[in-house]
Amino acid sequence: MRMRLTCGLAALAVIHAAALTASAQNQFGNPGFEDPLLVTTDGPPFVGSWEAFNGGGAGSGYAATNPRNGTGHLNVNINNTPNSFAGAFQDVANL
Repeated sequence: MRMRLTCGLAALAVIHAAALTASAQNQFGNPGFEDPLLVTTDGPPFVGSWEAFNGGGAGSGYAATNPRNGTGHLNVNINNTPNSFAGAFQDVANL
């Protein structure tokens, strides 16, 4: 009886941990860069949208020319631009 209770509680703990992990996934707004309005360069707030940044002649922003899947992607360009940087970030609420 005690062994069944212990096994049952262990199984319940595993299920609960899996549910917490599932609920913590995909908290990004616009996770696949599909919505062009949610890839911005206009400053705060950064929650729910990607903020593209670049410097030194490089580029970063939304593009729809050759997406891997879906309708859009983040275009980051640092070709032939030494000492530059480009990318995107997002603040995630409740993280």
